[in-house]
Amino acid sequence: MSENEPDLIVVDPKICAGKPVVRGTRVPVEYLVHLREKATPRNGLRKSSTSMKNS
Repeated sequence: MSENEPDLIVVDPKICAGKPVVRGTRVPVEYLVHLREKATPRNGLRKSSTSMKNS
């Protein structure tokens, strides 16, 4: 990642009790890891979180 690109994962004590989340959302990283472990398809991930943008 270049220095000009924003971090995709942020930690803020005011958001989700300080757990790492995807920037601009309240989607905890641990939730994404859980979905990945269950081999959730990428489209299923988007459908399960309406706050995530299409990339």
